Amino acid sequence: EIRFSDVVDKKKIDKMITAKASDKQALTISVEETDSPTVFGFTIENVKKGNEDGTVDIEISGKPLGIDNVITKQVKIPAKDRFQYMNAHLITEPENGIQVMFSEPLATSQNLKGLIDVEGVKTTLQIQDNVVNVFFEPTRRGALKLNVYAGIQSASGKRLEGNESVIFSQEAEKPEVQLITKGTILPDSKKLIIPFRAVSLYAVDLSVVRIYENNVLSFLQINSLASSNELRRSGRLVYRKMLRLDEDPSKDITRWEDYSIDLSELIQQEPGAIYRVMLSFKQEYSAYPCGGEGLPVKPSEALLTRLTAVDEEDDSVWDVPQGYYNMEYEGYDWSEYDWDERDNPCESSYYMNSSRKVSCNLLATNLGVIVKRNTANKLWVAVSNILDTNPVEGVEVTAYNYQLQPIGVARTDNNGFAVIDAKGVP
Repeated sequence: EIRFSDVVDKKKIDKMITAKASDKQALTISVEETDSPTVFGFTIENVKKGNEDGTVDIEISGKPLGIDNVITKQVKIPAKDRFQYMNAHLITEPENGIQVMFSEPLATSQNLKGLIDVEGVKTTLQIQDNVVNVFFEPTRRGALKLNVYAGIQSASGKRLEGNESVIFSQEAEKPEVQLITKGTILPDSKKLIIPFRAVSLYAVDLSVVRIYENNVLSFLQINSLASSNELRRSGRLVYRKMLRLDEDPSKDITRWEDYSIDLSELIQQEPGAIYRVMLSFKQEYSAYPCGGEGLPVKPSEALLTRLTAVDEEDDSVWDVPQGYYNMEYEGYDWSEYDWDERDNPCESSYYMNSSRKVSCNLLATNLGVIVKRNTANKLWVAVSNILDTNPVEGVEVTAYNYQLQPIGVARTDNNGFAVIDAKGVP
């Protein structure tokens, strides 16, 4: 596959890739789109095996895109009557391990135990066509040695003639945090638990913005329940704290681990509000090894025990009379930022990228509402309890127009239903 930093026209990619066989004959390239607009796959068609080992030379030129760069790669094509080991590489999906590729499909009935191993590591082997997946639990070893022994059999009955050994230097996981929930509604205000996961981090920063209850309607004029446009018009930063991830001895911060935050105490202060929750991290929190093996020097206890509360500088940002404000872009220093280093965890630019921060909106409520409307602006409303799905009686439902003026009101019956004849467009 070929990856780009921005959206690219597929027609230009067709002109970028060329491939030639050992006899210098040009081969046909087929480019396929993927789910991502910046990632494309390509297939080299009609590659023929000969009586001797051959090669295919691939060239990717950036000229059609105005890029002064050329990438070349040579791929070995084994002879048609030979069964060979091709290559191996580390994988993380579907599980952690090493993927080993051969020149032909393998016999599925054979037992590969003792024929493929990783020294000092317990493995599980899986045959898939011409690939063997060697799965094992993540390890903090600096290097892994894969051994492939003669005797492995192909589906056509050929046997691997020689031994192969490959040493892999395991790359540490880059610092990252992910929210497991996408929001937006959290039932049961007694247990408002937000699950998240992180890797290669000693700590993360939690920031919470409250969109005040009396501002929720104005917020929803320009937002869905999940977005955060013009956040400063209707909300304000009310909570900020560092969360330690290295204090639980059962957690390995060099691997993906699950964590959680309890926001019940904070949200009970104003249960009708919407809360914008953001998790972020600084370079100082990184557990990624730079310039050597093993873990980096642990940050000082002074850094990891301080509470990053909302200070005067944080608070003053919310007094600026401008609607546009995006929390995800906090921390950019354009005098230090280097686009080429944006994916390098050993450089500060990695930590300035807004994609390193994750956010969601939360509304603590046990009520679920379904609304249907016809062309005459008549509304049918159903209200139920999210926890047990039972209908809720006696709920007052008010419809508003875009100018936030009430245009109809009704109360639910014992079936949780209400009908509103709205005097305007809701």
